[in-house]
Amino acid sequence: METSTTDSNEAYKYWAMTPVPAEVTVNHGQYWQSAHFTREYITYLDLTTTAEWSQEYIRQNGLVPNNGVPNRILPPDSPRWFSPDSSFSAYSRLGVSGVYYLQTRTGRMLIYEEQF
Repeated sequence: METSTTDSNEAYKYWAMTPVPAEVTVNHGQYWQSAHFTREYITYLDLTTTAEWSQEYIRQNGLVPNNGVPNRILPPDSPRWFSPDSSFSAYSRLGVSGVYYLQTRTGRMLIYEEQF
């Protein structure tokens, strides 16, 4: 069964497969998943996190700074609210199609991830 939502907390739960933790506020979210058994999906998330949570997320997921990804090159169908500017640092993850943006000053994290 195909899944699609623009409900922020639902989008997070479908993506992470866990409830939203207390250290995270989901400001915006969009999630789509195909009906295929391989769990093909596309997600956009706008989170506000604690510094500890975002650093642990970066560590656990093996994210590395990606200075080669301009912040303003986004998929043409990305939501209007998904708009990292030059104050965000870009990260990537080996083997995962997506970009993770972190604004350390505010704790804001933008996640674009897809799996096909």
